[in-house]
Amino acid sequence: MKEFFKLKFYVTKETLFAVLVGFLVIGLSLLMRTKVVENSTLAILIVRDVLMIVSIGVVFVLYSINGSQLKEYGLTFDKGLRNLIINIVLAVLLAFVMVSGLKQAGKEFVELNSYTFSRALYIILAGIFEAMFFYTYQRVVFQKSFGNMPSIVLVSLFYSFHHAGFQPEFLKLFFVGLSFVIVVSITKSIWSIFPFYWSVGALLDVLVQSDVVSPIPIPFIRSIAIITLMVSAFTIYIIKNKKGSSL
Repeated sequence: MKEFFKLKFYVTKETLFAVLVGFLVIGLSLLMRTKVVENSTLAILIVRDVLMIVSIGVVFVLYSINGSQLKEYGLTFDKGLRNLIINIVLAVLLAFVMVSGLKQAGKEFVELNSYTFSRALYIILAGIFEAMFFYTYQRVVFQKSFGNMPSIVLVSLFYSFHHAGFQPEFLKLFFVGLSFVIVVSITKSIWSIFPFYWSVGALLDVLVQSDVVSPIPIPFIRSIAIITLMVSAFTIYIIKNKKGSSL
């Protein structure tokens, strides 16, 4: 436990790169607030889906981590049953708390139709970006440089401010980020929050609770585009690593 609270200061090129790419993510998010992007569905797709979600969240992270580091970054299924149980229990507890709060606030739940499901699918796909970039890549890089506690705070700040372009609720999202990154830091696995715990919070917040979330235009088409690009990126990564291991 003492090791968890131990502070460090060991800044490397990787640390600076994690910070710079974090600011790039925030910059791309702010770009979505400009009229040029805000008024063009194609521009939103390129900035948010292609550049941020796929290029940074998947391609950049995958090629920043070699195959031998997957366990260190919490991407393997070690202690899978334990993490699954943690994930589901936290998801159920969060759902109970949020649904109770939403009912007390008189919030109307969305109608379950194809449009709602397509928006939900898009949100979960965007969650892959958040899980891989913030809670996997940045978390470990910052932990190596500064220790667990500073890493938790830094990741939560980047997570919060990356919403600037589509959900500017910074204080609330900072604490949301804390709730996720603390669990991942303790379990050392992204599978302790994703997909269930993360999805319950994101879906209820975006689809029901929040009043400031930007609309999600053509969510089904964008989801198909993201799935296609992500599958391609993962496939190329797996093939490349298999070839490398066979040499």
